[in-house]
Amino acid sequence: MMMYETTAAAAGGVKVASWVKPASIALLLVLALAAGVALASTSGSGGNDQVNSSFEELLNMLKGLMQGTLGSVIALALILCGGFISVRTQSLWGFVIGIAMALGMLYAPDIVTGIASATGAADPAGTAQFDPSAFDPSRLL
Repeated sequence: MMMYETTAAAAGGVKVASWVKPASIALLLVLALAAGVALASTSGSGGNDQVNSSFEELLNMLKGLMQGTLGSVIALALILCGGFISVRTQSLWGFVIGIAMALGMLYAPDIVTGIASATGAADPAGTAQFDPSAFDPSRLL
């Protein structure tokens, strides 16, 4: 066994490079900080127009990459890798996970944008008030 590899206790012994766990933690921290900065830049109303526009440009660029040609190539690669894993393990789960990852990558930007910009599309003006006396639970069935 080489110095930069560790062996997991799982059956068959999976070799994992020793830098994977610290790199994963660092990536999660960077993403958390970026999300915090993005949320902080959208709150308030004073002087954040330049910050908001730069984050909007970044969002549009990432959406274009994920849903454009590059995203399609990556999605096909994910499906292909899932197919290879399915052949290797003789189970369809690798292929199913490859398809799920490809769909997630292609549709995630729209889902996240929809959640982040939810304004109550059913009542955009916000004029409808809930009336408890008019609520009929039998209509839910």
